[in-house]
Amino acid sequence: YLLVNLTHGFPNEPNPLFKSEGPFYIENREHLHQVQTLGLVKNHIAGAQGSLDKMAALLSDFHFLVYLSSLDILSADNVKLIGRIITAETPEMSAQLTGELLASDGWQTLSLMLQEASESDLNHGAGSAMDTGDSSDGFSSGAQNTSSAGGGSGRSSSPWACRHCTFENSPANASCDMCALPRD
Repeated sequence: YLLVNLTHGFPNEPNPLFKSEGPFYIENREHLHQVQTLGLVKNHIAGAQGSLDKMAALLSDFHFLVYLSSLDILSADNVKLIGRIITAETPEMSAQLTGELLASDGWQTLSLMLQEASESDLNHGAGSAMDTGDSSDGFSSGAQNTSSAGGGSGRSSSPWACRHCTFENSPANASCDMCALPRD
């Protein structure tokens, strides 16, 4: 018999790069009614308003960062800045970099989108039932109901372009698939 002594690859004092105090939904879990939406982003950052330290901690949630980058609102420089925030050596440096991020054009655009979107648009397709304790299936049906509730309330059968982002949407949509802002 050959006995080999292998050391483990785990540190004695782990210091993970991505930490999550209030975890953001993991991507691709629609079947579990956990859908990432702008409403979730708004709720996720609401607790950190006014505190750069809390915002820096929220930015170290891997799944939150993946969703933010998938929105294509933040520039490559903004994403690099987030990386610097996460890897900052001191909380003071992290807070200073977070202040720079919050003042950036990309973050201001995201903030404006979150302010302008109505609640039904923010939760379109969201697992809001998990946030509120509601026992429904977690999918907002507001967008589907608004198009049929009016019984043909002037909606055409041709695709429509969003007046906010110019994305061409399906005629059945009451809100934009790209920016989640309302049709009218």
